Amino acid sequence: MRRLRLFLMIAMFALCVSFLGACEKPDASDDDDDFSPYGDDDDDTDDHDVNTKEGLHRCQDCDDVLEWIQRTLTLQAQRAIDQNYENSLDWGGDWWDDDVDWDDDGWDDDADDDFFPDDDQAGDDDENADDDDHSDTNVQEDGVDEADIVKTDGDLLYLLAGGNLMLFDPAPPVETRELSRLDIEGRTLEMFLYDDLVVVFSELSPAELPEDVWPAVERDDLYWNILLLTFVDTANPGVPTVIRKLYTEGAYLQSRLINNLMRLVLNTAPQVPNYNTWIDPWSYSQDGELDEQALRAAYDNLMNQIRTQVISMTLDDWLPRYFEIIGAQTSSGFISECEDYFRPDDPMGHSVSTVMTINLDAPTTKLPDIALLADGQLIYASTQALYISNTAESWQTWYDDDNIQKSWIHKFVLKDQQIQAEYIASGEIAGFVLNQFSMSEKDGYLRVASSTGWWSDLKNYIHVLIAVDGSLDIVGGIEGIAPGEEIKSARFMGDKGYLVTFEQSDPLFTIDLSNPADPRIIGELEIPGFSTYIHAFDDNHILTIGEDGDEWNSTGGVVLQLFDISDFADPVLAFREVVAEGWDATSEAMYDHKAFMFYSPMDLMAVPVREWGWDDWGDDDDWDDDDVWNDDDDVSFDDDEPVDPPLFRDAAPPTDGAYSGVYLYDVTADGGFDMLGYIDHSNYEAEPESESFGDMPTVRRCVVIGDYLYTISDAALVVTEIESVTDLASDDLPYEDGRQGWGDDDWWDDDDMWD
Repeated sequence: MRRLRLFLMIAMFALCVSFLGACEKPDASDDDDDFSPYGDDDDDTDDHDVNTKEGLHRCQDCDDVLEWIQRTLTLQAQRAIDQNYENSLDWGGDWWDDDVDWDDDGWDDDADDDFFPDDDQAGDDDENADDDDHSDTNVQEDGVDEADIVKTDGDLLYLLAGGNLMLFDPAPPVETRELSRLDIEGRTLEMFLYDDLVVVFSELSPAELPEDVWPAVERDDLYWNILLLTFVDTANPGVPTVIRKLYTEGAYLQSRLINNLMRLVLNTAPQVPNYNTWIDPWSYSQDGELDEQALRAAYDNLMNQIRTQVISMTLDDWLPRYFEIIGAQTSSGFISECEDYFRPDDPMGHSVSTVMTINLDAPTTKLPDIALLADGQLIYASTQALYISNTAESWQTWYDDDNIQKSWIHKFVLKDQQIQAEYIASGEIAGFVLNQFSMSEKDGYLRVASSTGWWSDLKNYIHVLIAVDGSLDIVGGIEGIAPGEEIKSARFMGDKGYLVTFEQSDPLFTIDLSNPADPRIIGELEIPGFSTYIHAFDDNHILTIGEDGDEWNSTGGVVLQLFDISDFADPVLAFREVVAEGWDATSEAMYDHKAFMFYSPMDLMAVPVREWGWDDWGDDDDWDDDDVWNDDDDVSFDDDEPVDPPLFRDAAPPTDGAYSGVYLYDVTADGGFDMLGYIDHSNYEAEPESESFGDMPTVRRCVVIGDYLYTISDAALVVTEIESVTDLASDDLPYEDGRQGWGDDDWWDDDDMWD
């Protein structure tokens, strides 16, 4: 047992040091003994102003950028080496002494352990609705469009399927027909629709690039993810025309469209040299005695070798590039000019976060772009500002009481007709941010929900920040929310906020944000299960989707809930609908808000559901007397031979076997959830020659146009009359897996062993 635990500790440390600078040695001078982002628990708002760090600094020229990059790599390597040397001093002898850190039962609780903390340490309006008789992408903020795999202007339906941009004419619905399709390079991600212009995002590997793209650059020198923006003119929907291709080095983070200006955030992680920052201490020990001086000299020599490697790096090794094709003309260079780079005072990772701006009224014009020498992990945007969040680089902050995990947030102002996002301020908060809905801005104040710790040590926070002289200062907040519980969803709307945490049950917290300096939890309601997405229903109600549960834990399945918040201090569960039960049931809308569709003009909710028919596997009826699977059991997948779906739906959904489709509900504040029927995609198959999507297609999106619902799965587009829940037409779609190289023959040798 002792050897096993030691092995696990060594393995964890080896994983840590394999990443450059992963185990950063804490600097005691920068840490408070009792970290609190809000000061004392009193009403003095001055105590909340503890975040006084300066913002990022604009680089003066390319020499300034390169100097910072080299300094970052050197500093990270030095920190890793210093940490590894200090750990080597312990590992050289005492770790093997049974009387020091191990007792008869394993780890000695009385030992001086700095690796793990003690147990008590650690620290609207309806987005789908539209005045044009059709639904839109479900977005977080009014006036801020988000890219999606399906778009419509009410006249045409645009969708991405099987690596193609496809255009459909939905009128008349019974004769919905494909007008055209355009093959898009790479694996399609999502798109924007702006008048007759479509901008498609797709990703490629360097090996997949055409030979005439970056012809002078070795493919091994490119970042391993290439994002391609394909600009398509669809004024003639039967013959869409590519007017520009823009290749960029970097991974697609997210994008937003406000009026005519598209903001795209890329994260580019250059191929950092594979530094070795660890030396085996046993090579410098004899008879159990470690030669500390010799080991220190070896580490110093290793650091000198790393420094030589770092100095040899150039901007071409680091800064992300672009290559564009407009007609017969090509151009290339760095995405951002050196003067548009911003750097921190201390390393925030070794990635580059780029904020690109594209004016869709002039889609072939390259505008100046801004970049941060810092990691970026998720974004949030209001109509006025864009925020990039990243978690602090130190892996050790998960476990050190004086270094609880922290995140940096960077603010950019988005002004009308501004051709470049303007960097304003940066700030630091406790914890990590779950997703974009954990952030929201009102009147210049950013509200953020975050968590820190691990398992039972989890703690949750609400932070309120505002930009002051280059710094995002914390002006108010709530700390220690639901200790030991995990944030499952959050939403801020106006002066109200909602937070759902989970351990065994689902506490829904209502939060008064009207005073930024003094946000307060007003109400709390505990119910089984938990919500994964919170949606504005009306002024007095919120609508959620999530996972079912009982008094002990979550039980799987899909559940809808309508909460009455007219008394904000006393939220009430008004209606609850279990859409599908069991661990084998899920919904795309639970974790992708763009798959969630509530269309308020019709009180219509469409819920994608997928059930595998596995929930009662293992029951006695599933096995015969010989412990052999009972082939006569009804709980099994349908035969390979496709079955034509019925055109008319009964109100009751299927109850046995595998199923993939959409459940339709009429949802009102007075009546709750009234099921209208369902649309079955289970037996549709993708176009011939498409890749396999498995046993059943998954429904990805639902769109309303007029009185009809268009449901899109991996395999088909189905048109349904809403009033009668009658399927009028369907069209098979192409399917493409989208994974790079998975399943290729050369991944396996002849003996089916990993190659």
